[in-house]
Parts: sequence; structure tokens; C-alpha cells
Amino acid sequence: HTTCWGKLSERDTHLKLFVSHAVADKELATRFVDLLRLGIGVSHDDVFFSSARGTIRNGDFFVQEILTRLNSADLVIGLLSKSYLTSHFCLAEAGAALARKAAGQCDFFSFVLPPATFSDLDGMLNGVQSGMILDRPALGEMKDRIQSKMTTSWPGSNVWDEKRDDFLAAAQHVVWLYEAKEALAKITVNNYQWKHEPGSQEHPVYVNFKIRINLKNGLPVPIHIESGTWDCGRDGIQEF
Repeated sequence: HTTCWGKLSERDTHLKLFVSHAVADKELATRFVDLLRLGIGVSHDDVFFSSARGTIRNGDFFVQEILTRLNSADLVIGLLSKSYLTSHFCLAEAGAALARKAAGQCDFFSFVLPPATFSDLDGMLNGVQSGMILDRPALGEMKDRIQSKMTTSWPGSNVWDEKRDDFLAAAQHVVWLYEAKEALAKITVNNYQWKHEPGSQEHPVYVNFKIRINLKNGLPVPIHIESGTWDCGRDGIQEF
């Protein structure tokens, strides 16, 4: 997403950040907020992150609190995952942030989380420049722009490098899991084969039918498949 950096109010010298994310991306969003705080030096109180424990108090109206925080943010950062792009609530947050940005009331920055791609950005997000969550230059651009608006001191470049690399390692693992989940949903198994072992009275066989299934994993991480029910869906399975 393009970022138009406006001026902070003279009454508020703190840069208020709102991290817009899907609930399904809580783990990665938590790591991202840690990067903002530990790597960039944003104050704990200046980042609103709805998935953080205690962020919204018991008894408060959730939607109203989200709107209040969103409308008071100087910068909204969207984490655009597949889950985010299919969530009406998340898209409403993005739309509200972009409307405030167009009015010169806040800034907007975003990152695409694979397996989502730039081509998945549609509707209000169509044509809006964004960065990839695993792209070092994009993270560096975010850091530089945030720190240029901060009035407090921030960690040195060595701290940023360390925290950024820690985040990238954690983010890569999460992205691999997202990609694995998407790949598993697309797996099709062909050429089932069966084998019948009738056994005998002397050598009983308790598993009378076997099915051989070959799956190919083209991902950089192992996939663990738990027990499940397999159905060939048709007759004519070849014997091996």
C-alpha cells in the first residue's frame, strides 16, 4: 500500500500505530508488534493490537473500541494474508484507514503475507502499493518512515538488524505453514492400488486390504499427515 506520511498533531508527540490483522494471523502479528517495539523503539502504549491479551477490557464493546483506536491512529499497518482478504471485518478496517488517509488524517502501510500475492489485492486495495512481509527493504522502509516521525530515541541499527532477522525467521516459518495448508487443500491422489492378503489358519492376517498412496511434497518443510479416511470415489482400483 502507498504511504502518505502526514504531520502529527502538536498536542500529541507520540506516533499512534494500529496493526490491522486477521485473527488467524495472530502468531505472526504478535511477532510483528514485537519488531515494532523492540526493533524500532515504538512505545508499548503507542501500538494497538487487538489480539493482545487485555487490549480490550472485559465489558467494553469490541467494535466500538476498534473504531475508536482506528480513528485515532496516525499510522495503520495492514497485514494482508489470505485470511485478511476474505474477512469482511478486516476489509472494513482497511477501507476506513484508506478513507482517513485520503482525507489526510492518517497514513497507511501494508505487507502481503504469502501465499497471498499482489494480484489478490482487489476492491479498495486494488492498485495500492504494498510490500512483501519477507522483504528486507520493505521492512527497512517501514522502520525509516516510522522513526522519522518519532520524537523519542530508538534502538541502534545493530538492534534493528537482530530483531528484524529474528522476525524474518519466525515469519518464514509461519508462511511455510500457510503454504503447506494451502497445498494440502489442493492435493489429489491418483492411481490407488490395493492388495488382498487372505492369510491362513496358521498365519492369520488382521489387515486384509492395503492401499498404497504416494504423495509428493514440494515444500521446503516436512508435512505431517495424521490419520484420516480415504475414499477412492470410484471403482476399478488397480492391484499391486
